[in-house]
Amino acid sequence: MNKIGGNNLPYNHNALVIVDAMAMAFRYYYALIRRPMRTSYGLNTSAVYGFTNMLLDILLKYTPRYLAIAFDTEEETLRKKEFDFYKAQRPPMPDELAQNIPYIKKFIDALGIKRIEMPGYEADDIIGFISQKAAKHGIYSYIVTSDKDMGQLVNDKIFILKPAKNNEPDEILGVKEICEKWNISHPQQIIDILAIMGDASDNIPGVPGIGEKGAIKLISQFGSVENILANLEEVPERYRKLIIENVELLKDSKRLASINPHINIDFDIKDYEWKIPPLDPIFNLCDELEFRTIKKRIPEVFKNLSDIYPIISNGQLSIFDDSDTITPLYQNDDRLTKYNPKEQRYRLLIDKDEINNFVNKLEKQDFFVFDIETTSLDPLMANVVGISFALAPYNAVFIYCKEKNICQFTLDLLKPIFENKKIAKGGFNLKYDLSILKQNNINLKGEIRDAMVAHYILNPEGKHNMDYLADIYLDYKTITFNELIHEQKDFNLWDIDTKQLCIYACEDADITLQLWEIFEKELKEKQQYDLYLNIESRLIPVLATMELNGVKIDLVFLKKFELDLQNQIDKLAKDIYELAGEVFNISSPQQLGKILFEKLKITDKPKLTKTKQYSTSEEELLKYQNQHPIINKILDYRELTKLLNTYVSAFPKLVNPKTGRVHANFNQTVTSTGRLSSSNPNLQNIPVRTELGREMRRAFIPSTDDGYIVSADYNQIELRLMAALSKDKNMISDFVNDMDIHAATAMRIFNLNKEDLTPEYRRKAKAINFGIIYGISAFGLSQQLGISRKEAKQIIDDYFTKYPSVKQYMDKTIAFAKQHGYVETLFHRRRYLPDINAANAIVRGYAERNAINMPIQGTAADIIKIAMIKVQDLISDNNLKSKLIIQVHDELVLDVVKEELDIITTNVKEIMENVIMLSIPLKVDIGFGNNWLEAH
Repeated sequence: MNKIGGNNLPYNHNALVIVDAMAMAFRYYYALIRRPMRTSYGLNTSAVYGFTNMLLDILLKYTPRYLAIAFDTEEETLRKKEFDFYKAQRPPMPDELAQNIPYIKKFIDALGIKRIEMPGYEADDIIGFISQKAAKHGIYSYIVTSDKDMGQLVNDKIFILKPAKNNEPDEILGVKEICEKWNISHPQQIIDILAIMGDASDNIPGVPGIGEKGAIKLISQFGSVENILANLEEVPERYRKLIIENVELLKDSKRLASINPHINIDFDIKDYEWKIPPLDPIFNLCDELEFRTIKKRIPEVFKNLSDIYPIISNGQLSIFDDSDTITPLYQNDDRLTKYNPKEQRYRLLIDKDEINNFVNKLEKQDFFVFDIETTSLDPLMANVVGISFALAPYNAVFIYCKEKNICQFTLDLLKPIFENKKIAKGGFNLKYDLSILKQNNINLKGEIRDAMVAHYILNPEGKHNMDYLADIYLDYKTITFNELIHEQKDFNLWDIDTKQLCIYACEDADITLQLWEIFEKELKEKQQYDLYLNIESRLIPVLATMELNGVKIDLVFLKKFELDLQNQIDKLAKDIYELAGEVFNISSPQQLGKILFEKLKITDKPKLTKTKQYSTSEEELLKYQNQHPIINKILDYRELTKLLNTYVSAFPKLVNPKTGRVHANFNQTVTSTGRLSSSNPNLQNIPVRTELGREMRRAFIPSTDDGYIVSADYNQIELRLMAALSKDKNMISDFVNDMDIHAATAMRIFNLNKEDLTPEYRRKAKAINFGIIYGISAFGLSQQLGISRKEAKQIIDDYFTKYPSVKQYMDKTIAFAKQHGYVETLFHRRRYLPDINAANAIVRGYAERNAINMPIQGTAADIIKIAMIKVQDLISDNNLKSKLIIQVHDELVLDVVKEELDIITTNVKEIMENVIMLSIPLKVDIGFGNNWLEAH
């Protein structure tokens, strides 16, 4: 074992490791802040997971005889009592981290590690006390922390241990390392440096105006704060004045920066001696927090340590028992870690007779999982390399299609099986495999069981890739694609070692089958299987078809539009240069900021970014629209350059040379509300707010010369759903009477007659109608409408007076979320809201707004998905030539041949309006034209 991480420092088993609990909990919480670990019920477990793994790493690497974990307490500390400003500006602990702390303590206790916390004292003081006491017993101490102030404790028997990041060695800091880092002669001078420079995290003020470099320079010269004060005449003038003005602050800062190890408690080093604990309490915690990997790891760690540490035996489960209960855990360890040929029976099939025999077996199955290996991620360009199948866990076969005749032979044999409606087919991201089969004239039929899509329903905000899910749910390390190709950028799958390719492909099918069995059970337990079966699984072939259909682009129009835009951009640039009085880079925020706020001085209080640059965001520039004519020119310039670069110039490059169309991806497992997203390119983000932006839609044309683009758009579906879900009589009445909902709202909340209604009133009503769906605040509405917060609050109050059931619905929804931790759509799609009970009002408010919005936006997403399924059924069942090509939230776009225009417009409208029967009718606006713009 590597006990000192590569450092030439004294170390032996007779050592004490002390962990600064809160410092490390914060570290592991923020390490996964972008992709937090969550349980299936929404609990963020990043901190406790990282903390527990750290403890296991310490035990394995360092085998310390003694272990202690020091915690801060909630009680007021002695420093806080003396200095009320101490830590006053520290933000509250994130609620999700706070939820981890009790579990961290439970794991520490279950692991049998000494946990210490004392009212009135900080963890720093406790660590100082224990480490210095241990040193007097001749015991080396290693303090696990990320706090710089702990360096003051370092001496010949006390060290700082910083756990590794990204597989680097741990860092152990002794006197030499600390002194070199701070350019000091002994570690206690860290106190003096912190006293001068201050510590923002603890609100230690220091001397205002002197930073870290200045503090180090002063201590290097004078040695201590006391020597500085005794020799002020020798202090450089630029520092002297600052110190003289803040002498008392400097003295107080030194007291605050000093760790106080003088605690009046008994100390017995034997209290900190670690013994291997029973497994039951640890396993129970692992099960509660769904820590499958840690549950697997702990017996391995304990077994490796069994010849070093004593074992606690109290009749509970021990990893060293010979009982039948434990034996399977060891037998499965290799399989759980990585591929093991003794446990996983994977077969390679390359002979026609072998393939034929297997296919005969396959056609007798009720369900199988398959995965297709190809030469490209683009289904239109891909060739089949092979197909793997799994019929039972730990068993799989791979049909290798290296010979072209073998490939066609295999596909011909498989076609009737793939198209057999009675056989269910499973896979992972089956949309891709369906596309490959379609390209080979095979239409997959029967129930579709996609493990990736199933997991998305269960945990919409989690990660859904197979490698991650295998690790989390199966404690299994898959062979990644990069490992298969040895990280090569240019590779040919045909050149990969056949045996390795077989294992990789079989593993995909095998792991998918195992994951599906877990997810299917969980979907049924949560009453979400109908959502999967009737909506999400049926949508998969629809999306595959849409992506293969693609969209025809008018390249001639785009070329002309590109020239027109460039001319307008050039003219705007010329106007901007004239107004600025010089030529500069308009796209550079830094240069633009200097022009606007230093040269033109359009405001005397410009907003700065975090990097102290002038803010030139659109939101900021809109505030100065009437201050100077250059502002509108800049905003127009930005809009046109984005339109040109993102869409007009980019789209021709995206046309597939094989089909002459743009084939976007429609992503089913991305958003938290169930909406689809679009990428490569994002067709859902084509500009619609401005006239020039809308012109871009003119480029989307039918694939036949005399055909049409048809657009079918749900009319105010989210507001209609709000009316239906809230059962508000006034809102229902407005929709049933087919009124302009924004005009009706304006007349109600502003007490207007029809003749008094102005566009401005309607604009305000529209803002609040859509704002209510997203739980808008008075502040948010005031910003949107450019009115005072008081006026905005009055408008919201008036709205709820006129639509009282809407307010009741919102309150009930939030109450449900607080009780259950999630909200759901009419079709039982859930969104988990771990912050709904957060103490921090800002964090809680964000969760409450999501609670209000998700059932509405999510139900709308479910409705249009059902509509897509039914529209595609209409096309397929009637062998129509028209195609479904785009979905943009509430809108479906079709490429329609001339002779099918009537059947499409009539039936699509009827299908969409009758997806679900609500207390108010769904309404669809449908149009057609020679391009998307004309159809909309």
